[in-house]
Amino acid sequence: MSPMRISPFSRSYIRYRSSELMTDACQILTPGPGRVVYDPVTRRATNTTTDFFYDGPCRLWEIPAASSVRYQDLELLVTTMFLSLPYDAVVPEPESQVHMTYSDDPSVIGRYYQVEAIVRSGGLRAARRMLVNAIDTPSALW
Repeated sequence: MSPMRISPFSRSYIRYRSSELMTDACQILTPGPGRVVYDPVTRRATNTTTDFFYDGPCRLWEIPAASSVRYQDLELLVTTMFLSLPYDAVVPEPESQVHMTYSDDPSVIGRYYQVEAIVRSGGLRAARRMLVNAIDTPSALW
C-alpha cells in the first residue's frame, strides 16, 4: 500500500486557511550577539541586547484542560499553551521569547512567553506551532 499523498493545492489551501485564524500579533526576540553581563545582586547572567526574529501575525492558544501541580501548601493549575505562526515564517529556536503586541484578549497584550519546544505536525504542516510558557519579564531566563 502506497503512502497517502497530499496535493500541492490542498496543502496551500490549508496553510492559507490556518493563517486566517491568526488574529493576534507578536514579536519574537532572540538573544543578541551582545556582551553577557553578570548581576551579582540577582545572580543572573543577562545578554545586553536582543534581536527581533519575527514581527507579525500569530495565534496564542491553549488546550482547555489543566493539570494540577502541588507545591508545598499550594495547588497550582498548569495549562498547556501553544503559539502558531504562518507556515512561511522562520521557525524560532527554543528559549526565544515572544512579546504579544495585539490580541482580542486584553490580558495577553504586553505579556511575554518563552518558546519551550517546536511541535512538528503532520503532512499538511498548516502552521508553525510551538509550546510556550508565560514568563514575568523579558529576558528573564537569558
